[in-house]
Amino acid sequence: MDKKINISKQINLDYFEFPANKLKSKLVATKFLFFNQKYELSQPAVFVCNKTTPYDKYLISSIMVGNYVFLKDDVIQALYKNVLSVAAKKEIFKQFELFKEYGYSVIIFPEKNITIFGNCSKLPSVITEFLFETGFELKFLYLIGTYYSSPIWSKLHRKTETRYFQQFKIEHDAINNKSETERNKIINNLMPSSASVYASKFPLALKSNMLAENIDSIMYCCPHCKTFFSIYSEYNCIKCRECGTLVEFSKDGKILFSNTITSFDDIERFLYNELKHKEFDNNPLVCYDTAIML
Repeated sequence: MDKKINISKQINLDYFEFPANKLKSKLVATKFLFFNQKYELSQPAVFVCNKTTPYDKYLISSIMVGNYVFLKDDVIQALYKNVLSVAAKKEIFKQFELFKEYGYSVIIFPEKNITIFGNCSKLPSVITEFLFETGFELKFLYLIGTYYSSPIWSKLHRKTETRYFQQFKIEHDAINNKSETERNKIINNLMPSSASVYASKFPLALKSNMLAENIDSIMYCCPHCKTFFSIYSEYNCIKCRECGTLVEFSKDGKILFSNTITSFDDIERFLYNELKHKEFDNNPLVCYDTAIML
């Protein structure tokens, strides 16, 4: 008990944060049908977790049993922007030594942003080297189904059973003698698959009649006639004002009545390819007469 009190006072809250409130975490877990799941922490480790919703920390806090903290997202953002000072990094790794001494684990969400289409971003070397330099064993914890329950583009919550999956790990000694490039590849190979891939492995049963609601805020091209800015959402469907095409989002995470897109992975690839080849009369989409770079 004394150790727990002492370390609580020594944790630098500029870079780390305590688990989320237990009551709120339980309420969020219930909303996500994420209940009755527990993960017992034994040996201290760094848990690498995918970003799926704004509620991820509450979900993780609802299952973890033991001593742990979260690395603040501000630290990850500073690494991506290359603005984390030498002094700050030194202090952060000093804290990791403290956590190892007291048997505390650290939860890290290493992706830059919450995913739009449910895929997992590839981590750059600046992030994978940071994970390696913690000196901890890396364990990969995947949140599954949460993207479909509360995608960042939707204004509505859709009920479906969600869960976590933790199986893979990397011992620190196993990558200690690897090159930076090799470590980056090894860590990225164990990052979570996309939400669409997990939907095929862990069947979904979405409970909503508004599965396509607001998808037109990010989907800007008709998958049939490829007209831009012609689609609109209605209940579980998207429709095109130009060609009348109807595409349906099903309760198991699949997309029906389209030869072009059958999953959210397909949507991302389709939109990227169409936008890449669109000329817009040789004019840019956005033009800035004056820009001040900060």
